[in-house]
Amino acid sequence: MELQFELEKLIEQYQAISHNVYIIIFAWFVVADFVTGYAKSFLGEVANSTKGLQGLIKHLLVVSLVLSVYPVLSVLGFKSIATSFVVFYIATYGISVIENLGQAGVPLPNFVSQYFDKLNRENTEIDMSKVTMTLDDAYRNPKVKGKNDE
Repeated sequence: MELQFELEKLIEQYQAISHNVYIIIFAWFVVADFVTGYAKSFLGEVANSTKGLQGLIKHLLVVSLVLSVYPVLSVLGFKSIATSFVVFYIATYGISVIENLGQAGVPLPNFVSQYFDKLNRENTEIDMSKVTMTLDDAYRNPKVKGKNDE
């Protein structure tokens, strides 16, 4: 009888999930990340279908995870953990949206961009064709006389 009661609560949670503010915000951030990611790739002229497909699969997996775990945690009495779980993904997608905008060329204030590694290292790519390597004599001649060898 108790299992039936819990199952009914779970069904109610799944039915009410579309009215949850955190889930709605999460869904909008996922859409924003997807759109800004594609915009970044087309504006940067580096569109890659494999990367796009991997991103789409990642988004679908995360959305599936959130939509399946949130109601279960709520029914089990862990509503605050369920909310924290969704807020974590909202923050993660928010960071990704800001990175995508910055990499697409949208000007961001310095106090924002200084905290994003991808935005700070964007122009620090190394051209491997210009890299040279030199060896010093100590490497070529491993038996170099020191103070104690005299």
